[in-house]
Amino acid sequence: MFSKEVACEVGKHPRLVEGALYALAPQTGWREPNEHAEREVEDAVNLAGWLLWKQKGVQDARLEALSADAIATASPDTEKRAQAILRNYPELVPRINRAELEWPEQAKVKWRQIFGTEPPAPVYWGAGAFIPSGQA
Repeated sequence: MFSKEVACEVGKHPRLVEGALYALAPQTGWREPNEHAEREVEDAVNLAGWLLWKQKGVQDARLEALSADAIATASPDTEKRAQAILRNYPELVPRINRAELEWPEQAKVKWRQIFGTEPPAPVYWGAGAFIPSGQA
């Protein structure tokens, strides 16, 4: 815990330091971690892939149905994030083909840097595959 480290440094009781740290936190830009951040980022990155696919105008009924579902079920916040990713970080947008949605290596590297975990596995919908609920 960070407050214990600070308390040791300044020679104060951790409870006293913790209160001061929380009071100063907004000035530093720090905030409590969002427990749903990984899922929200994954959804936005995947949706950015579908938006790019849609922009390309590819004719494929199966992928059109998947993209329509992904776009229709996305929250307004997820759609805003996806559009920002598409506009500002096109190198992070997944590629979609007949069998899968695959994140580019740059997106996987960023995920590891930010979350410290392995990025989501590709989403497959090829023959015999299924799409886990909420991952299209």
